[in-house]
Amino acid sequence: MEAVATLSLVCNIFQVVDSSVKAVEICSQFYKYGATIDIENLSYICDQLSQTSAALGKAQTVSQLSRSDTGLVEVGKKVHDAAESLGKELNHLKSAPGAGRRVAVKKTLTPKWRATRIDGLKGRLEGLVQVLNTKVLVHLSEKLSVTIRDNGEILKKLDDRQEKIARRIAEGTTSVEQLVSSMGGQTRAHVTEEHLVTRTRVHAVDEKLDKLVGIQHHKAGFDKFMESLHFPEINLRQDTIKDVHEKTFEWIFERRDDTQQRWHDFPKWLQNDQPLYWVLGKPGSGKSTFMNFLVQDGRTLGVLESSGQSTIVLSFFFWEAGVELQKSRVGLLRSLIYQLLEAIDQQKALRVWCDIVQPHVPALPTIWTSKQLLRLLQLIVQAVDQRFCFFLDGLDEFRDDVDGTTVIRAIQDVLKDQNRTKLCISSRPQTSLDALYQGCPKIIMQDLTETDIRSYVEDNLTGSPLTSHLGGTSSMQASQLVDVVVVRADGVFLWVTLVVKSLLRGIKNEDNWETLMERLDQLPSEIFDLYTHMWKRMADDYPIYAKEAALCLKIIRRFGQQNLFQMTIMADDHLRAHFSKSTATWGMEQFEMEVDHNKTEKRIAVCCAGFLEVSYKPPDHFLEKELEVRKTQLDQSALKQQPQALQRLLQYYRLEMTTTVDFVHRTAAEFLRTPTGQGLLQARLCTEEELVERYLSTALILHFLSPPESPTVTVDQKWPYYLSQMKSDAASEFFSELEDVFKKLSHWRWWNLEDLDRGPFSLLSRNSRNDPDYIKTFIKFCPPQYVLKKLTEGGLAEDRDYLTELLEMWTTVDQHGYEDDLSFRNALLLLQRGADPNKTCHWDGVVNPPPLWSVVLLKLAWKYQPQRLTDVLTEVLTALLRAGVDPNASVMRCVDIFMWQEGRARTISSPLILFKWSVWDIVTNAFSVPIDSISSLLRNAGAVSSGKKLLYYTPRRLSWCVYPTRTLKGRLNDFIGLFQAPSDFSYRANYFSLVNFLDSNEAEPCLFDNDLEVFHAAGWTDEELRTTLGLEIL
Repeated sequence: MEAVATLSLVCNIFQVVDSSVKAVEICSQFYKYGATIDIENLSYICDQLSQTSAALGKAQTVSQLSRSDTGLVEVGKKVHDAAESLGKELNHLKSAPGAGRRVAVKKTLTPKWRATRIDGLKGRLEGLVQVLNTKVLVHLSEKLSVTIRDNGEILKKLDDRQEKIARRIAEGTTSVEQLVSSMGGQTRAHVTEEHLVTRTRVHAVDEKLDKLVGIQHHKAGFDKFMESLHFPEINLRQDTIKDVHEKTFEWIFERRDDTQQRWHDFPKWLQNDQPLYWVLGKPGSGKSTFMNFLVQDGRTLGVLESSGQSTIVLSFFFWEAGVELQKSRVGLLRSLIYQLLEAIDQQKALRVWCDIVQPHVPALPTIWTSKQLLRLLQLIVQAVDQRFCFFLDGLDEFRDDVDGTTVIRAIQDVLKDQNRTKLCISSRPQTSLDALYQGCPKIIMQDLTETDIRSYVEDNLTGSPLTSHLGGTSSMQASQLVDVVVVRADGVFLWVTLVVKSLLRGIKNEDNWETLMERLDQLPSEIFDLYTHMWKRMADDYPIYAKEAALCLKIIRRFGQQNLFQMTIMADDHLRAHFSKSTATWGMEQFEMEVDHNKTEKRIAVCCAGFLEVSYKPPDHFLEKELEVRKTQLDQSALKQQPQALQRLLQYYRLEMTTTVDFVHRTAAEFLRTPTGQGLLQARLCTEEELVERYLSTALILHFLSPPESPTVTVDQKWPYYLSQMKSDAASEFFSELEDVFKKLSHWRWWNLEDLDRGPFSLLSRNSRNDPDYIKTFIKFCPPQYVLKKLTEGGLAEDRDYLTELLEMWTTVDQHGYEDDLSFRNALLLLQRGADPNKTCHWDGVVNPPPLWSVVLLKLAWKYQPQRLTDVLTEVLTALLRAGVDPNASVMRCVDIFMWQEGRARTISSPLILFKWSVWDIVTNAFSVPIDSISSLLRNAGAVSSGKKLLYYTPRRLSWCVYPTRTLKGRLNDFIGLFQAPSDFSYRANYFSLVNFLDSNEAEPCLFDNDLEVFHAAGWTDEELRTTLGLEIL
């Protein structure tokens, strides 16, 4: 027999020996202890031993074996026979599956009388193992010694395992058991060595990656841009959506091959070229939860990328109850661009920023417009060579337009050349949206969630420990309860969750089956009817709680989501009574008042019938950092001597930042708009003015108990809107009280007043450097009655310099995104009292800064909608003319565009824009309002046009362009938006933005190659060019 064949035979015998040894060991333990726990293991080893021995007998035919080889095979057959006998004995010890208790006991006692037979088999097997061990080693030693001596190349024919066995035998191994153990050790050592090599390589890769990571040259600008896109509530809506129940919505990833499909195949849509997929559903049907599931589930991205194309998934969840940016086009676009740049590789994002985005971005910070953002989205999508899938939830809650059609078409327009872009949108069915979703793949949520609802109900009802007493004879009734809930749900998940909670309460109260069915019968099937029932189920307590509940609901309905601290003050009349005295009398007695937010939370749960819920956000790094800043500020105040008060204040800060009180679901707010809901709110009669007064008085208490970081920082920037609804005297009195609060806080050294003396305008009082100047502090919020009162009290009503300073400060105020009558009334008051509108603004580094009158007019265009602009503009123009504005005065700006650097000489090679506008030009050409009455007013004052046209130089085109002023008609807001600050033009605009803006206008420009000709065409004379500051270089 050849050596290789012999060695192969021996390797098979080694397996027999190893199995035999294990069988003997287990038999010994079995006999010694009489235990049956290893019967299955021993039986398995015997079977394997028998099979291996049988394979040994078939390995070679007798004619191929030598005499000594035949001896080995004979011993192997005896081992096989012994293993079979042992296996038969073990079969007597096994119990068949499902056998009764008596059989199990009998089998347990059987091993005692079979011990002798098993002991005999054990001795026989041990003897055969010793014989086989000796024969194998002697046989191999002889064979291999001769073979290796005669043919040294034999090892090349051996596989790894055989070669190692051969070498171990040649080295003198005297036990088959040792040989098997040695091979196992070598295997483990090899695995350990490979693991160490792998870890070393990974560590080396980590070190290389660490070296590659660094701060890039443009990272600071990129971070500033990302910061301008981000807003605090950017992920709030999505974060508040509850996770899906286990196995819910799994059906969406099923392939739909049947012709009677109830929904369009979603995975197929993810892979095809159809751009839109629509998710429709009634209120409360789980659309937002479903959309969040699609965004979060890894299979969505997996299917999108199954074609090998990298994909970025972006999402936005509109929220009508949220802040403006959560339901507007600007908020949507800012969020999508922010997510997109966050999703791609950082180095790639920086390249996109430097090469594509930065040239089209105005100086930062800026007030973004939808037009700018749409253009940026288009450019970035084109620059990023990846596929995109947008998920937009709650389009029916979009509030920029009558419906969401406009925003979707706008996004489709900017992405129309990107075949790789897909949009999945959810909304309630709306006639206005029919044109968008009629022809696209869609699903209707309430038609498809029956299985998911059943799973939810079964897990929460029949799977709850509370329902254990429904088992046994009532198991059929429990199943029937699930069926009834599923049928009545009508696909509305919100209804289901509320019903299940009600049933669980009944079960907890040990309601019997009949009572539970009565409870279910009382719950209506329509969601709005459910809210009505939620009120009525308070039964006898309803008259007691109704007034308190109606007040809480009116507060949230009127003012939106509140934090628990604010809600406690607003709703607790007992607490508010302690602050009913004049704010001038407030002191430590009020400051040490305990605001019992726990009581308010309980009252909301008890009185509001589940309409409102209190939520807590988990603490995070930013919260702790903010609390640390507040603690430092407290330690520096006079309150540091009162540790209990300090701890209470920190608790108030934490409540403000981590708690919310809001409707349990948005359909609850909608219910209150129905006649039934309005009827429930009548339990607490209060006028709109009373609600606003309650809100503002709460703001005073908040400022006292939880002061802002600075007197110029307010709790709520909606004040101007709410104050405009109050009588003028009441609004003025509010700020007088706020002034008293701030005086008290200043006395307690709450703020570092030195900070108020920095910047272009000192905010410290002229009369006392220990107090703020409250007119300047409140100028952007307060009514003119308060301003006039303070001017009179301070003897400043005729101080022209002070009045002009106030007007200039007013021009720098960043008014809010809504029309601000109070703020413009203050500008009118200052003009009427003698402020000089002809004074130029003090803007450092700006050549020819504009006069105050021009900024006032341009702010009007920035703030007011066209339908209201005519009346306001007439009033402002009249005040300006009476204040001494020259009707033929003009504002001239020569603005360097793009990459202009301080200290660098201006040259004609830089892009620039030049305009000179008179009062007539601004009013008649820039505003898109009816101008008949306004034109008459200006003509009577002798106003005329400056005769100058809009001029800009484009070095990339090597040409000068002249546009008529009417180019800006109705588009002044967009033009102003190209600059950093609204209406001041004090910073350089972006060259590419101007080019796109002007080129998009229908008016054709006049092009010139000669600079002198272009100035003449724009209406400038040679004398004006020589004598106008800033143009002499030209």
